[in-house]
Amino acid sequence: MQASKITIPMFPLKLVVIPGEEVKLHIFEDRYKQLLSDVENHESTFGIPVMMEDTMLNLGAEVELIKVTDRYDGGEADIIVKGKKLFSIIGFYQELPEKLYGGGQAKIMDLEKFEASKEIKNEFIEFINQYHADKEYPSDIDSFNLFDMANHLFLNPIQKLKLINNKTIETREEIIRAQMRFLVIIMMQERKIENNFYPN
Repeated sequence: MQASKITIPMFPLKLVVIPGEEVKLHIFEDRYKQLLSDVENHESTFGIPVMMEDTMLNLGAEVELIKVTDRYDGGEADIIVKGKKLFSIIGFYQELPEKLYGGGQAKIMDLEKFEASKEIKNEFIEFINQYHADKEYPSDIDSFNLFDMANHLFLNPIQKLKLINNKTIETREEIIRAQMRFLVIIMMQERKIENNFYPN
């Protein structure tokens, strides 16, 4: 499948947003107030390139606005956005024509390589049934891809970058397995503490 190219407004942040992930943002700079207004008026998307140590990586996520949760007198706002697609950056401009905010050209990544094998799906479902049976999960959990799983496993930014950048399905799935093993250890420790706690 040939990757498609888009021109998109960009809001660089020290975040790694993956498809399906919902993120809260506080909008306070004038340029991003303008961006929010344009996104609302045109029902459009924008990109969040990844910033690491004040350097913009050649990677970002296209996000859609889900909700404006709060608005303030000075035009600031709290919003929730959701990751849709990943992209690599072809060109970035600090300001788009007649705009305060930046943007550029991006190449959309093919997400088919993040499909999950039957084995990792079964392991994930077993993990959920054993350790999160009290939580509600979508009925189509058996059709989850690796990003769907990652959104329930609290990956940190470095883990997300590794998930995105690893070249083989085996190494990507091992990131998911390792995080499930880590969470199992944490939950077992928490249960041990609860079982050994006796109130006065």
